Amino acid sequence: MELVQLEATNFMVFGDKQTLNLEHQGLALIEGVNKDADSFESNGSGKSTLISAIIYALFGKTPDGSAGDSVINNKVGKGTEVALTFKQQGITYIVKRYRKHSKFKNKVLLFQNGQEVTESSAKLTDEKIVHIIGIDMNTYLHSVVFGLGNVANFSEATDKEKKEILEDIANIAVYKDAQSIAKEDLKQAKGEVKIKQNDLLNLAQQLGQTTSVLEVAQSDYEVEKEKLNKDLSEATEQLKTSRDVSDDLQALRASNAAQLESIQELSNQRPNNTLAVKVAQQQSEYHQLQKNEKDLLQSLTETKQEIVDVNSSAEPRCKYCGNILDANHKQAELKRLAAQYQDIQTKGSQEHSKLVKLEQSIKELSAEVDKETAAAAGVEKQIAQRSSELKESTAKANELQDQLNYYASLKQIQENSKAQLAEIENKYPARIKEYIAQVTELKEKIDAANKEATDLDTRVQDLEEVVDVYSDQGVKSHVLDLVMPFINTRANYYLGELSDNTISLNISTQTKSKNGNVADKLDVQVENVNGGDEYGLNSKGERRRIDLAISLALQDYVMTKTNTKTNFIAYDEVFDGLDSTGVSRVMNILKERIKEVPTILVVSHNAELKELFESTITVKKNKGISIIETE
Repeated sequence: MELVQLEATNFMVFGDKQTLNLEHQGLALIEGVNKDADSFESNGSGKSTLISAIIYALFGKTPDGSAGDSVINNKVGKGTEVALTFKQQGITYIVKRYRKHSKFKNKVLLFQNGQEVTESSAKLTDEKIVHIIGIDMNTYLHSVVFGLGNVANFSEATDKEKKEILEDIANIAVYKDAQSIAKEDLKQAKGEVKIKQNDLLNLAQQLGQTTSVLEVAQSDYEVEKEKLNKDLSEATEQLKTSRDVSDDLQALRASNAAQLESIQELSNQRPNNTLAVKVAQQQSEYHQLQKNEKDLLQSLTETKQEIVDVNSSAEPRCKYCGNILDANHKQAELKRLAAQYQDIQTKGSQEHSKLVKLEQSIKELSAEVDKETAAAAGVEKQIAQRSSELKESTAKANELQDQLNYYASLKQIQENSKAQLAEIENKYPARIKEYIAQVTELKEKIDAANKEATDLDTRVQDLEEVVDVYSDQGVKSHVLDLVMPFINTRANYYLGELSDNTISLNISTQTKSKNGNVADKLDVQVENVNGGDEYGLNSKGERRRIDLAISLALQDYVMTKTNTKTNFIAYDEVFDGLDSTGVSRVMNILKERIKEVPTILVVSHNAELKELFESTITVKKNKGISIIETE
């Protein structure tokens, strides 16, 4: 990868757009001038920010992990833009990242030979950039860039981080990708196995249900057929022994009609009860006359008493006005009472005469009624006898009708049984045939699904083997075993130059514990003639030499790979902890490296080293804003 140009606007300490050419800069020193704090001279001016801007452009965050709005210049507060132009295998790419930009907001854009090739999301675009440059951020910070930010040195990195760096520079990522693809395929295959197992279960359930329906249909067909044949046979046998009773029934009904007619004639001979009614009327009249006679006798007695009362009373009073009767009034009242008494006697004599006559009439009519009643009793007896005979005859007719109805029902049973037999012969065989076809089809589907399940099981086994092949214990382990001799050889070469061959190291893919157990864990083993045999027991300067030697070795391996080879290397405060001899030897190594890498940027606060470099890039900070000046 060849870096071409960096542009940064309102990024961290930088304000207005700052442009840095990254092609053929040679061995260049990045120095700083901090006019906001003279006591610090160059610290805080933004020297390392130049390299951080390159890291941010490529990976979306700075070496110390800053991202989002935290990269915006705090004096401006908006409009951040970082653009990096680079080439990869002859293709020119431009990455542009924005924060709080008036037009592009917080977007990340990617261009290829002038055409935008940005993905649908920032995450996908970042993944595409890493794929293009062929190296991730962690590896980049341990090989292409040295000492920047809070990134732990290789020797102090975790086992996982060490392995990730080596795997990345050795392009073992392709095996990780292959394993990821194989795992995804395995997951999908297992999912398909589960689906196929569910399909088989569903097919088995369908087969069981359809088989049950088929068995029920066959059983129903046999049961219904047997029942209808039995009904038909029984009805046919009974009809054979039956006789035609319709003539007997017709004759009996004619006889019953004649009998009913004779009963009607006898009923017509019954007395009309006229005499009885008349006797009843006369008796009612007789009782009324008796009552009238009684009432008249009562009135006669009362009138007679009134006459006695008027005659015998010393001071008789008028019945109507209540006054004492004088002689004339008394005489008139007695006269009235005498006339009233005579009138009542006359009416009583008349009523009594009527009673005598009516009593005689009742006796005569009652005698005639008795004669009629006797005659009517004879007629009723005949009617009762003939009605009894008609009842018996009607019962026999009903029995004959019941027989006719029964025979008709037998014939209906015959016809229904024949029709139903024809119907089930049309219905059941076709349905049973359809169920048999369904059962056959389901069995064929089950056979096919079983074959597919077997094939899927085989595929799962194959994919499990592929996953194992691309695991840490598989091909990746072998590749690392091939990479380690190169890294160890180059690291010891540089360490020999930096330490007069007093220090050597060995990066092993296995670690041996005190109890003798061996683990697949990367271990940096150090041998120091004048110091400690463990990395942590060496001095700061010695650890600096060890770290630099490993970084240079990693750079060498990166440079051997076409897709990761770079025209740019950066070192941040690489001289810290080194004496003049150490500085001289580092510079010798860098001067050798510039033959292969046309741009090497070294960040340092030591202005005395300026004469050792081909050119200088100065970062000046004034009132919180930094600018870039090149010589």
